[in-house]
Amino acid sequence: MLEASRPLRYQAAQGAVEMDRQVLKLLPSKFKAENRIYTISGTVSLANKQAKLKANTSGSQWEIVGALDKPQITVQPMTAQTGSARTK
Repeated sequence: MLEASRPLRYQAAQGAVEMDRQVLKLLPSKFKAENRIYTISGTVSLANKQAKLKANTSGSQWEIVGALDKPQITVQPMTAQTGSARTK
């Protein structure tokens, strides 16, 4: 759950995942959910069930870290400088 009290459900995904030594590496990928597109990247360890992911939209960025069954999610508003740097 990134923004609301309900799980994020997506309609389409585009990206790639690599697996090496029980670690899934999510290369920069896009997920379309409702009226937004999220860019997500990071790693998920299957051995110790830990996540280290970053997700963002044009207005916010989330860090998702910790145990898969109870990750810590922090949100940071994107600054105008960060947003314009991403579009270049």
